[in-house]
Amino acid sequence: MKNSKIIPFISNREVKADFKKGFEIENNADTATIYLYDEIGGWGTYASEVIQELEGITASNILVRINSPGGSVFEGLAIYNVLKDHPANIKVKVDGMAASIASVILLAADEIEVASNALVMIHRAMSMTFGTVDEIMEDVELLEKVEKTILKTYEERTKLSQEEALALMSVGTTNSGTWLNAEEAMEIGFATKQGEEMKIAAKFTDLPFRDAPKNAFEMLKEPEPEEEQLEVDASEVDALLSRTADLV
Repeated sequence: MKNSKIIPFISNREVKADFKKGFEIENNADTATIYLYDEIGGWGTYASEVIQELEGITASNILVRINSPGGSVFEGLAIYNVLKDHPANIKVKVDGMAASIASVILLAADEIEVASNALVMIHRAMSMTFGTVDEIMEDVELLEKVEKTILKTYEERTKLSQEEALALMSVGTTNSGTWLNAEEAMEIGFATKQGEEMKIAAKFTDLPFRDAPKNAFEMLKEPEPEEEQLEVDASEVDALLSRTADLV
């Protein structure tokens, strides 16, 4: 009998997907699968949840499937580090989007597959703050350190230098960043393979980013089912019409 353990990592918003929603271990398959279909931190998934469950994994392979808009940098960095340091072989599949800090988490794997209709997004570190001039300057200093940490990770795990990564993160008048399709992600090292198109409906009703691609949801949403064509034998139609004529 298949032994599995499912721990929900999904917030209480509506999710329309053909995948299990949470964290699943299939011991007989020698592979543990993590579905990271949520924000990082906030109302979503926390590093402590991931760490707690990773401690119980004995499988030699871990597959992390991502559809996330990102979230807390510190929670994301913690998830990245524990995945990278885990003794299992780590593989990532981007099923929908890996945006913001989720683009760092995916780099914990040596094999990264991005679906042909999925997106990876990188942008400059952002924060909301209020207070005195001194307090705001302290936050600015922290934000600069956070951004340098992200840039260092991009440089170590992709084909980009820190300068090249920063340029892509700074695209747009509001530093809204760069959206990468599967081919573009492969070209600069955010993916090692392009996967097949995923039939998955977008989980998020809106993207929390400035200047998100207008076609982002078109790429992510589930295709409309094709109408079935009814095949009718011509001889059966003639016989039916003949019987109908006899009744008139």
